[in-house]
Amino acid sequence: MKPGPAIRLILALSFSLSGPVQALAQSQEEQPAVETPSETIEVEVYPVASILTAVNIPARAALCGLNTWLASLVTFFSAGMRYADAAKMMEDGCSGPWVITPEMLEESTKKEKGEPAGAIPGGDMVLRREQSFPAATAP
Repeated sequence: MKPGPAIRLILALSFSLSGPVQALAQSQEEQPAVETPSETIEVEVYPVASILTAVNIPARAALCGLNTWLASLVTFFSAGMRYADAAKMMEDGCSGPWVITPEMLEESTKKEKGEPAGAIPGGDMVLRREQSFPAATAP
């Protein structure tokens, strides 16, 4: 039984391509091993930042996706007239930090410690019992 032309072609290609592939395999085996550095590298792991990032990324992805969907509805129903509002919606939902770093946590704790517990924005305008308006005089 004689081999067909397709089988002869496959055999010829396999023999001709095995030479370069074998040379590449040998050259990879002959490479010198990379020396490991004598000093160890210490990596600090911050579990709180890692956990918050693991929760933050899917939550922001959902928020970004929802805002994108709502922005497309706004654009569709306004016939493209409210594209700036739609772009603002997408920017608000998708921008901002997705990865929480330890520096961000330190900054937020410093900010929390700097403000008094009962701080009200614009609290200097709040009237206290000791402070009152002068009595109105009748003309």
